[in-house]
Amino acid sequence: SGQTARFYIEPNFSIDVINEQTVFFWQMLANYTANYLPASFKQSISDKLNQLDRQDKTSFNQSKLGQWQDHLITLSSIVQAPKLDSGVLASIHQALLQNRQLQISYQKKWDDSVSEKRIYPRGLVFIDNMMYLTGFYPVEDHIDDNVLLKAHRNFAVNRITEAVVIDRLIPDWVGRDVFTLESLQKLGKLEFGKNI
Repeated sequence: SGQTARFYIEPNFSIDVINEQTVFFWQMLANYTANYLPASFKQSISDKLNQLDRQDKTSFNQSKLGQWQDHLITLSSIVQAPKLDSGVLASIHQALLQNRQLQISYQKKWDDSVSEKRIYPRGLVFIDNMMYLTGFYPVEDHIDDNVLLKAHRNFAVNRITEAVVIDRLIPDWVGRDVFTLESLQKLGKLEFGKNI
């Protein structure tokens, strides 16, 4: 239906239980949630799948699930979890927690050029498997909140190539009640399409 797949690991799940359903589940985990799994867990899944491929390839290919291999192909997709720069994330976290300004290098979605932007960061927005930094461009304080809202922007974190914390506090107006994440959501400022 176009929705991002979600996976839940049951408390009694064991990677050592071998049947068609768990093998299929491991393959989905390995292919579609790689960037969200703990490295050790991802490695154990990869090792187990490699072991199964070597040990039981013939019987798997003859099984009902294995017979689907000739009818399926996986292509690269934007649905896969984007890779995030840990240094960029650390700077964003620091700026948010310390109310500091942030200088970012941002690569637009359809453009190879990178632009430099100074941001008053306000918070992080999670939509399915995408993460966005929400904040404001630097503007002077104004009595009309609607004027300040025009400076509001959302930035996909995976397109931030560099982030540097500026040792300057964000202005007091950014902390107004109208600019809390809950208020920005109610105003539709955190949405990325009508009613999405």
